[in-house]
Amino acid sequence: MYISGQGIIGGLEVRIQREFTVDTTLALKWAQTESGSWVATDRGAAQDIYKTSISLHGRETSINAILSAIYANRTATHADANKLYLYNFADDEDIFGADVDYSSGIYCKVMSIGDRKQVALHSWVLSLNLIALPPLSFTGTHAASITFDHINIGYTADVEYTFEQHELYGAAPQTTDRRADSGIIDFEATIKDADMVTFRRTLAYQRSAPITTTSLKGVTYPFGPNKTATWPKNLKYIQVKELERFGQHYHTVMCRCVEDL
Repeated sequence: MYISGQGIIGGLEVRIQREFTVDTTLALKWAQTESGSWVATDRGAAQDIYKTSISLHGRETSINAILSAIYANRTATHADANKLYLYNFADDEDIFGADVDYSSGIYCKVMSIGDRKQVALHSWVLSLNLIALPPLSFTGTHAASITFDHINIGYTADVEYTFEQHELYGAAPQTTDRRADSGIIDFEATIKDADMVTFRRTLAYQRSAPITTTSLKGVTYPFGPNKTATWPKNLKYIQVKELERFGQHYHTVMCRCVEDL
């Protein structure tokens, strides 16, 4: 990847460590109703936020050059000061998400700068938190349904129980029960590059609407034994967090899904 911008002379090549973190926030605010169903307010796709945390590595002179370039960009007497242009991305440098189109470059701003840290005799790292500036272009398309083939061990699958016991003086507890238990599942999945593009596009397209999920392989009772165990299911993805790349062509993602009541 290369960095340029006002105050920076020429393009500056940087090396990104693979342990970058994609942080995409759709402009949704979820809430649960008394009936147990989940609904969301949506400010629209134009308000979605695309952030990333990256670590750059190289010799001390290279790290110093990056910091000097950022400083020059900050202090440039121009309307585009404090705005970097990133371009010439490598295939695996999808730092703002697998579905973002990197072919034309991306404008961004530096949200924060981490410590300049020596990690070996001639090796240094520098962490940056960046936010992409709109408009962004995307690749791939959404799907009518999705399937997860690789679910990591340790998922939780049950319901949120809607009964309460109220303790009383000198009497047995009094029970209130809305009988509106709603299914909820938390899991981590490993996804191929192409499937990650489709998954992200489907989330961005469906927004707060349920997504038909044909199966989570290996998950027989997604909402515990008291809910129907048949697939497919219409799920609302109320929380999605990308964790890390896994190998050369896989991503790890954490999801929290609820049933569509």
